[in-house]
Amino acid sequence: MTFAPPAAIAPTPIGTKAANLEMLMTMGLSVPAMLALPADGAPADRAELWAWIGEHAPVSEGGWRLAVRSSSAQEDSALESKAGHFLSLIGAFDRAALLEAIDRVRQSGPDMGVIVQRLIEPRYAGAFFSCDPLSFERHVATIAWTEGLADRLLDGSTSGHHVSLDRHGHVTEGAWPGTKDSLDQLGRAAARLEKAFGTPADIEWAIDQAGQLWFLQARPVVLPKPVQVSLGDVASFDLLPSTVRHHHKIRLRKQAAQLGILMAPAVAATRSRGAPDAQSAPPSFESAAAASVVLLHPEHINCAIVREFAPLQGSPVRSWTERCRRYAIRRYPSVAGIEPAMASVLQAGLGQSWTATAIIQAVWDAAATGIIRRTDDGYIIDVAQGHFVPKGVVTTSTIILARDRSVVGAQWRDQAVAYHFVDGHVVTETPPKRQLRLPDDQLARIADTLDPLFDVYHDAALEFGVLDRGGAFEVYLIDIAEGDASSVKLDHDMIGSGVLSTGRCQGRVQRIDNQSAGALDLHLHDRQGGAGGPDKEPVIIVADRASTDLLGHVCAPGVVGFIFRQASMLAHLPVVLREKGIPAIALEDDIAFRALTTGMLLEIDASSRLATARDRFRMLEDDCR
Repeated sequence: MTFAPPAAIAPTPIGTKAANLEMLMTMGLSVPAMLALPADGAPADRAELWAWIGEHAPVSEGGWRLAVRSSSAQEDSALESKAGHFLSLIGAFDRAALLEAIDRVRQSGPDMGVIVQRLIEPRYAGAFFSCDPLSFERHVATIAWTEGLADRLLDGSTSGHHVSLDRHGHVTEGAWPGTKDSLDQLGRAAARLEKAFGTPADIEWAIDQAGQLWFLQARPVVLPKPVQVSLGDVASFDLLPSTVRHHHKIRLRKQAAQLGILMAPAVAATRSRGAPDAQSAPPSFESAAAASVVLLHPEHINCAIVREFAPLQGSPVRSWTERCRRYAIRRYPSVAGIEPAMASVLQAGLGQSWTATAIIQAVWDAAATGIIRRTDDGYIIDVAQGHFVPKGVVTTSTIILARDRSVVGAQWRDQAVAYHFVDGHVVTETPPKRQLRLPDDQLARIADTLDPLFDVYHDAALEFGVLDRGGAFEVYLIDIAEGDASSVKLDHDMIGSGVLSTGRCQGRVQRIDNQSAGALDLHLHDRQGGAGGPDKEPVIIVADRASTDLLGHVCAPGVVGFIFRQASMLAHLPVVLREKGIPAIALEDDIAFRALTTGMLLEIDASSRLATARDRFRMLEDDCR
């Protein structure tokens, strides 16, 4: 992935700020009259200056009303703005004061050109960003403005007023003080400057007492530098751009590094539009079964997480599965390797933002994966062979540990299918050759290894993997689901009676067929929108599994509860249900589950301390509509 470098302003003796103002004038935009003095070391007291003053400088009590501004080759570039680094002076100047001001500005930085400019006495003034100034999102704009001169706004001594614009230039937040025509002028100028700079534009503007719009300065918005960072030691995280330093995946990895908790190796790659790629080879991971490439910034594209799984060795997975009939390829990788996967994911991000960052992670061939959560009296562990346990598509076993790591309850369930990664391919094993049964000491090891993270993430569910390296049992951290606090204590009794999410509700049954293929593509952090659903009376969704293909129903109008035949309490969908406060139960009873037919009116009680899951719902009436 390569982009053309921005159309940079060539270095000139007058400096970048003056060169940018000259470009604005060639575009036909209104720029206050100015004289650019080069950084040539020549005395400021020259005929050229006084001729310009006589023609353009307004005279008021106290002298000429002017702005004497810095214009260095080191400021206002696409690499660094140096905003506020050098001296600019405004006010009324007589001959001696003007010469002194020019000299002071020159001395404020190396190779300093100086702009002498007619001072606009604005009614309003401010700055226009042709993107979001924090996220660098494209197709939006942000304005900050204040009454009078903008110097106090730009130096941070006042916050002023803020206006947000959508991709069509319509105000979505705040109030624009000028006319619609002046706002449209700013938008059109920004679009032209984006093409000239190859980056978003930062424009300083003013509206005078007569209502005319003036352009006082323009520069490229400085984007994060292209970089590729190996996320190994703690210090490496400081090299990441600010847009992703607080992303939950990055924070988790940094905490794990500080605590010495094992994670599969990972690299973060940042690219910005208009900048050449970082000169780094794509990452390679030894002894990995795949690479996972996930877009961190922007976090969502069309409300979904963007991710690709990539092969590493190019091994003949298809011929191998054809010989071993218990295995079948569930999904082929859509890309041929890490490099095209990175390009695909980053390109998706750059369609929405001026800068994009992806994390490239090794996927290990885990003997088992699971989810653990710490409770008031111990730990809950859901575990299964293979991958995709949080998706809710595989049968999991549930184990309850006391705080001393002893097993106080275990429900081992046989799996009909297990999902594995083989060189970037998702392969199913049907049925698994051996059913999973972890000894007590290995279960205690899982809790021991991950417990320090619960002091940081109190209400989290941690996704983990288990490696069997020649008989050596090793636990590693995969991911996290935060914000999963429950209003009722999640103890052994509640879990044993089927509670996934607490609460009470009534509604008509609507049976849904799970689509496991779609569930593998969905993510806990996808933004959930209503995906259809009734809007006249409450509905209870009844489905075989608590898998992520049902996430769209969580926010659908009228959906008030869920009943599953089988579910992992710590999988993604139950996590979201607890966040939303939507009651849900798992029956673990085939006969009772089959008896729930579409149209029944049911009541769910997922809060009381009842004996069994079957006691947690009752039929109010059959389908008599």
